Amino acid sequence: MITRNHAIPDLNLSFFGEPYIREWEHCTPNGNLYNLRLPLSCGYNSHWQLSHVCTNCGSEAVYGFENPLYPSRKLDKTSFISTGLLLGRRYEQPFLEAIVGVFEGVELVSATYFGGLEAQIVDKAQGHGFEKVESYQCAHCKANYLARITMIAPMETERGTRGHIGELIIDEIAEVSIANGETFEGLITKYKKQPPY
Repeated sequence: MITRNHAIPDLNLSFFGEPYIREWEHCTPNGNLYNLRLPLSCGYNSHWQLSHVCTNCGSEAVYGFENPLYPSRKLDKTSFISTGLLLGRRYEQPFLEAIVGVFEGVELVSATYFGGLEAQIVDKAQGHGFEKVESYQCAHCKANYLARITMIAPMETERGTRGHIGELIIDEIAEVSIANGETFEGLITKYKKQPPY
């Protein structure tokens, strides 16, 4: 169904634009960070964009927000797809198994979730479930990429609560092939269970 072709070992990150929360303006990176090894975690308070060499064509593959400073970086936003929660009540077992086959850092376990036993994909090192997979394509050759990316949004300080900068966690990215000419979006549609979950 899904075959892992290549892992992406490192990438570049760009942070740009107006800060989401002014009070945290000087607490997060701004500009470009190069040759970052995966997995990585960093704070953010503005738009961001990741880029890496496409393992299929050698061009620059990009995911994230449009960066007006680099108009030559092609983003194919139509290819950006998220699975949502990867749980047995939402997806059929073959799809969950296919996702686990792509990423080295996860495993499929049965866990008690909201009072019932169900399959769940968990991070091997952390022991916690990870929620979703992001999909994108190289704008040049349409190579498919799946990524374990978690974004925790920045939050302003409000009545009695302390705000915080955002956190961007990128665990793994892999270039993949999808069998029988299907798309990742098509697989989600095919294997997603109908509500109620």
